[in-house]
Amino acid sequence: METKNSSRYHENPYPNYVKGETSNLFCIKDNDVIALNETLDKKIRQTVARLVNDIDKEYESSDKFHDLDHSVYVGTSGQAMFYFFYYLNTRNSKYLDKAQRLIERALRRRRKRRFSFLNGDAGPLAISALIYEALNKEEQAKNSITELKALAHHVIDLNSDTVDEILYGRAGYLYSLLFVNKNVKCTHVDGALIRQVVESILKSGQALSAKKQSSIPLEYEWHEKNYYGAAHGVAGILFTLLKANAHLTDRERDTLVKPTLDALLKESLPSGNLKSSQGSSADRLVQWCHGCPGFVSLLEVAYEIYKDQSYLDSLLQSSDHVWKAGLLRKGYSLCHGVAGNAYSFLTVYHATHNEEQLYRALCFADWCTQYNQHEEMVPDRPCSMYEGKAGLAFFLLDILKPTNAKFPGYEDI
Repeated sequence: METKNSSRYHENPYPNYVKGETSNLFCIKDNDVIALNETLDKKIRQTVARLVNDIDKEYESSDKFHDLDHSVYVGTSGQAMFYFFYYLNTRNSKYLDKAQRLIERALRRRRKRRFSFLNGDAGPLAISALIYEALNKEEQAKNSITELKALAHHVIDLNSDTVDEILYGRAGYLYSLLFVNKNVKCTHVDGALIRQVVESILKSGQALSAKKQSSIPLEYEWHEKNYYGAAHGVAGILFTLLKANAHLTDRERDTLVKPTLDALLKESLPSGNLKSSQGSSADRLVQWCHGCPGFVSLLEVAYEIYKDQSYLDSLLQSSDHVWKAGLLRKGYSLCHGVAGNAYSFLTVYHATHNEEQLYRALCFADWCTQYNQHEEMVPDRPCSMYEGKAGLAFFLLDILKPTNAKFPGYEDI
């Protein structure tokens, strides 16, 4: 990426929420339906249209578009995921056709080296099942899920070189299984297989903990470094395990996952941000992949399960920090930009029903409608799902129905 400015975030120009004064961005009707301010709604829809136009132009340019890798993160599977979501929102079948063409290209380019959703072969398979089902091609959907399940032996084998984190590893494969069971109706992944994957993640963490003689029951590393965040670190792994809560035993939930989470909570900085890795004290990264924006998803599901007030307190403090430092100069992406940070407010809103959190999310959405004015880094993949315009357009579409909005490829399980 190219950068123009070394400072990390813009000063937040939006006023703090005051009920009755700053809530004109939305209203909540008697049936709890959230209606966005007409002006903001129009700005969001116009921005989505411009973004889709840009994505379509790149789609039509084979030199730029079709040479992407097959991943959800920056490749053709991510583009297919966006086009499918756009089809669901518009019911324009040409976008379903585009999604099919892209996902089939991705399926042909699988590398059989990584097995996660975002950066491995599981992503194209899971998304293809969703698309084929929408096309009434149930046999092809079932075949995709059969192939997805067949990847499990690479993940379950603790002697393999498979890592544990969500971007490349076991947690990312577990997410794929949960994603299929949540979103595909024609077939499902058996609970016994999900349980095997959960066990492999727990055993891997216990083995490293024993090797390090750690007091923390689950330890995880990526490239021999203990990361804390959502993409490469402990937060993403624990979040995925807790989303598979039905497949955890009470003992695992209470004596393995919770103590590890409590240890992670101690790595929070005074600002409410989360350290990026063990030994780091810098309070710099406020983004989904590293920092508190990705941490809030774990805190939300942990509070739901454990009812521990400290998780809710940390959730709210994290939101305050994202509000202060989350309008990133990097740009608008899901992974390390404003769109990804905005999802953290929606997560807190879902947990608390606090209108201030919805207001914050909509302010960040308003900022995103000015996407060509504030971006000071040029993504390597400018139309991709996690670094570019597809992810931004996904968020803006999603926030039109904020009650159901969830971070794609992470929370939507």
